[in-house]
Amino acid sequence: MLGPQARAALIGEEFEAGPGTFVFVRDSRVHRHAVALEALTTVLSFGGPPIFEPSGWEWSSRAEPLVETDPARARVILEEGARERPDSASVQYALARLEARQGYRDAALAAARKALELVPAEQREELRSDMRDHAALRDEL
Repeated sequence: MLGPQARAALIGEEFEAGPGTFVFVRDSRVHRHAVALEALTTVLSFGGPPIFEPSGWEWSSRAEPLVETDPARARVILEEGARERPDSASVQYALARLEARQGYRDAALAAARKALELVPAEQREELRSDMRDHAALRDEL
């Protein structure tokens, strides 16, 4: 079930699916993929092989709204993400931002450096530039 708006792909063929759309795939071996195009989109999958592994972005996006209002809860979410996805630059970047906002300079730098190690070389300067917006990170990256 897809909605409000998602893009789905079955065997490489992409299509957009609006609210309430159901996509039935008889053969569970068929590769399928869906991406939300709008906020609050829900994608449910039944009967396929249990291969889904959430990316680090899942934890980062849950923590972001809590950084200002409930930083302790944001930290719990991000630390869980770091345990589940130690290879996620997204989680490390979010941790660096949280640490910087809370004034933990050394922890912010450590997480920022780890995030930089985890992204492809061609993305490092963009990420480094974005991190410089945080005073705790500005002069060290």
